Amino acid sequence: MNITFTPLTTSHFPLLLKWLETPHVKAWWDQDISYTLAKVEEKYGSYTKEYKRVNGVDKPIQAYLICADATPIGYAQSYNVYDFPRDEELAGLPESLGGLDIFIGEAEYVGRGIGATAIKLFTKQHVLSQYKYAFVDPDYDNEVAVRAYEKAGFVIIKRVGKVFWMVAHKRVVRLPMQDCIALEIAFRRSFLANDRLWLFGSRVDLTRRGGDIDLYIETNADTIDEAVDMKFKFVTKLEEAIGEQKIDVVLNMLHFPYPLPIHDIAKTQGVRII
Repeated sequence: MNITFTPLTTSHFPLLLKWLETPHVKAWWDQDISYTLAKVEEKYGSYTKEYKRVNGVDKPIQAYLICADATPIGYAQSYNVYDFPRDEELAGLPESLGGLDIFIGEAEYVGRGIGATAIKLFTKQHVLSQYKYAFVDPDYDNEVAVRAYEKAGFVIIKRVGKVFWMVAHKRVVRLPMQDCIALEIAFRRSFLANDRLWLFGSRVDLTRRGGDIDLYIETNADTIDEAVDMKFKFVTKLEEAIGEQKIDVVLNMLHFPYPLPIHDIAKTQGVRII
């Protein structure tokens, strides 16, 4: 079965209306809304033009029909998670974070593993092509959806209220995803806004096992003492998050240039994290 995605148009609204009022979709999607064609047009009209208005500001959103062998069977949308407020503040998550929402509308296609396949393909083609991480927050009671997201590569980060926060990413370094997120968060909370971070060494080789976590940091700190303090804070926070591991940090102070061969190695052979 060939799964593809076609941009949402106004001609799809009658079909979308049918799906939104189908019991297996209504159980988890906009339960408090009784949709009519007019309400579908009101909510999704701007989506066909790739935006949604939030507090008077147009925010990008991309909407698609899911097709199985050219037959429309469901709906999917992608967006920048931070553009749309949630009940709980999004804390402890990476900066580059794309969200997706998805459902299979045609009942005959439910329970056949198609959902997980569609999620995996959509995440790869329309979310991780633009963002470093993908985010979903299914209701923790929606066991079918949670299993489908897990099959598609999403990992539960934590439970927040009545939902699970789940994240996926494109694996380009040999670190667990939770460690990658912790690395970004610890760095942002320790160094300056325009400082930069690379991972290099064995951990960027996906074929190897084990190894130190080798990090290269370029900082705009004004003094050596400031840079050393930020490095200590960073390593402490990182170890608190991922446990004690062998972490080696190469620090390069841009205001006091002293080029070393290791700097070029880290930047040319490593992976830029931030």
